[in-house]
Amino acid sequence: MAQKTLWVTSPNGDQWTVSVVDTTTVREIMQQSDEDGVVRDREATLIHGVTVLEPDMTVSEAGLEDGAEISLLWSDPFVEMASWTGEEIGEDLYVQIPPETTSIEDRAFSGCKVLVKVMIPNSVVSIGSHAFARCTSLTHVEIPDSVTSIRGGAFAECTSLRQVEIPNSVTSIGPEAFMGCISLTRVEFPNSVTHVAYWAFRGCSSLTRVGISNSMATIHAGAFAECTSLNEVEIPDSVSSIGSGVFEGAVPISVTSIGAEAFHGCSSLPFFWLQLDKGKTDFVNSIGAYAFYECSSRLAQVAL
Repeated sequence: MAQKTLWVTSPNGDQWTVSVVDTTTVREIMQQSDEDGVVRDREATLIHGVTVLEPDMTVSEAGLEDGAEISLLWSDPFVEMASWTGEEIGEDLYVQIPPETTSIEDRAFSGCKVLVKVMIPNSVVSIGSHAFARCTSLTHVEIPDSVTSIRGGAFAECTSLRQVEIPNSVTSIGPEAFMGCISLTRVEFPNSVTHVAYWAFRGCSSLTRVGISNSMATIHAGAFAECTSLNEVEIPDSVSSIGSGVFEGAVPISVTSIGAEAFHGCSSLPFFWLQLDKGKTDFVNSIGAYAFYECSSRLAQVAL
């Protein structure tokens, strides 16, 4: 089995190398560091990028290639915090919301540019307005299945956020909740979600797929406006109205109205169709002004 060399950086900036193979565990890497006299009796954690490496994880499971750089942190990298007071922090911040917290306050971490990851306990029911807005280093958030409401602007302009899992407990997503999350590529709504407010995902320019829940009736104005990479949208029969300036996609026959500018500027939309269902009696009876305006030359067909 081929050997690999990893670079380890200590909290004070010192670097050393360790020799490993794909089956070497993180615990063994720590033990090798102990033998080299760098880590002694202190509790430590290894991190690759923003991923905390668990002790039983192997080099292969961690995706560590030859020459990869990993960082050593003393003790647990996560700091227990309910909110950020605006103080200057000179290093990446990993936050554990305190247990028994039921609601993350409005603007709790707003503008904390060094926040990389947050762990939310399953006691939290609501994520407040702009709670994590403009946390530009935040790459991943795990929302527990206790949360029922994500309020307006909760994660707005989190430009590094690539992934978010919406649990089957969330019933509403507030206005501008994920607006401007330019690295977000995919979102799936569970059946619990009945309401996605206006501009909820506006400007998520890397978003390619949206799956709408079977319980949603209305998609509100501008919910997916300016999602210029969007090329796949699944909309169930439960949806009866698409608001102004929403997004592109394949719309079921149960839709009776398409609002003004609903698909305005959808530059990735190659076609638009309504699949006729013989059992349906409701048909589209109104299409608003400029509904397909500036959809570029890629839009070759509109079939109703």
